[in-house]
Amino acid sequence: MDSNVFANSLNPYPSFRAIIDGRYPASAHSGSDRAVMKIKTLHDALVHELQDLHSAETQLTRALPKMAKASSHEELTEAFEEHLQQTKGHVERLEKALKQLDASTRGEKCKAMEGLIEEGKGTLELDAGDEVRDALIISVAQKVEHYEIAGYGTARTFAKLLGEDKIVSFLPTRLRKRLRLIRS
Repeated sequence: MDSNVFANSLNPYPSFRAIIDGRYPASAHSGSDRAVMKIKTLHDALVHELQDLHSAETQLTRALPKMAKASSHEELTEAFEEHLQQTKGHVERLEKALKQLDASTRGEKCKAMEGLIEEGKGTLELDAGDEVRDALIISVAQKVEHYEIAGYGTARTFAKLLGEDKIVSFLPTRLRKRLRLIRS
């Protein structure tokens, strides 16, 4: 194996440059052979991340109307309706990005979003007052936003490392603004 694959002999993980250059063979990874065989390069990881985001956003388009309907404050309902429109736009941009990479939108179902949505369903079913339920719905929405921020940030980084500027242009750029909104 190329001696430059690992940053140093004490570090069991390859350098980013080794991954990008394709010098990190699948057999060197100690994880599941199934996952390693599917994702051998940073390009594969980018496609995987985009497919995961597509799955997450698609699931979210079905969950947001329910959250809007369960909200007691008009402003919160409007925020969920606006987020639904943004999410539909994200789905379209993810489809364009995957098409640009000659990849299918079909991938594994995003288990993280599935779990967050299940948590949200449980919140909607709680026997709680309107203000408390709204606060809990906001809590779930914040968790969803953090997941999206992490996913899009990762995908943008992979695309930048690969020089895929067109893909970068398809991904949301206002992640810091979204994080500030969550914190306020």
